[in-house]
Amino acid sequence: MPIRSNNQNKRIRQLFSQLDIDEDIKSALVHQHTNGRTTKSSKMEVEDYKRLINELSAIERNQRIHRATPSRPVNNNNRTDNELRQQMRLQIIKLMRSIGVIEGKWNTSKHLPMIQTWIKTRMGGLDKNFNNLDIPELTKFITILQTINRRYKERAEQQAKLN
Repeated sequence: MPIRSNNQNKRIRQLFSQLDIDEDIKSALVHQHTNGRTTKSSKMEVEDYKRLINELSAIERNQRIHRATPSRPVNNNNRTDNELRQQMRLQIIKLMRSIGVIEGKWNTSKHLPMIQTWIKTRMGGLDKNFNNLDIPELTKFITILQTINRRYKERAEQQAKLN
């Protein structure tokens, strides 16, 4: 079995720190990237480790870009930040539907508390209203949900092959 390099170990620690990922989220990410084999990054296989580094690097790059990009003026040719945030919130709702968290017609009083709970548990205890999340936070949440969605689809495909 190939062994991770010191550079990979340093990079993952750096990414966890830069993205302010706490132990609970770290464990959840490791669990997702190992298909439930472990919650300990030290027990991850090299390929799982590489995928996690790539995913976290993409989130970090996205955050860096959004921090460096000045606010855009309202312009018919460009989406405003509010429009982009709204589109991202809709993408989150769609992803949550695809993994079965949200079912049926949208009901704010029923579904918004579910999303708030997911934000708090999946994003390191972030206690922020869904509608007040900024673009980097929405990006991070979308990436987490995309990972979960991909894992559900992979498991469903594996189950279909077994049947």
